Amino acid sequence: MRQWTDQQRADAATRARLYRPWACSTGPRSALGKFISSRNSYKHGRFTYEKRLLGWYMRLAALRIKQLKTRLNYQDQKRENELIAKYGLPTPFRPDRMAFYPYFAVHPLHEKQKRVYSPRKKSQTQEMFDFFTSLSDE
Repeated sequence: MRQWTDQQRADAATRARLYRPWACSTGPRSALGKFISSRNSYKHGRFTYEKRLLGWYMRLAALRIKQLKTRLNYQDQKRENELIAKYGLPTPFRPDRMAFYPYFAVHPLHEKQKRVYSPRKKSQTQEMFDFFTSLSDE
């Protein structure tokens, strides 16, 4: 930082009084210049107007979503109550236990059957391989 002597400080004050820079200063004149100069104090954005406005809109949107969810839950409950009043309480779903037995090796209600060997159908590439290898044998 510059160290001013008393003489230097007095000379600078004299020059400033002669030049009078405050008389020449007009500030921004155009709309763009005024907008740019209005942002001079913008440093970090933590307390800016835009951020406060966005936060307000976010809280408003969260409240609106909460209202909509509450209304939808109410409508679903109302619809369910109407269906219960019209058709009675629904019976709980009971899955068919026998439908799960194909996933086990042995079906408890059937005798164990012997597997019958059935040859698989050959693929087209296997048939071509067999055909050309049989030609080489002849």
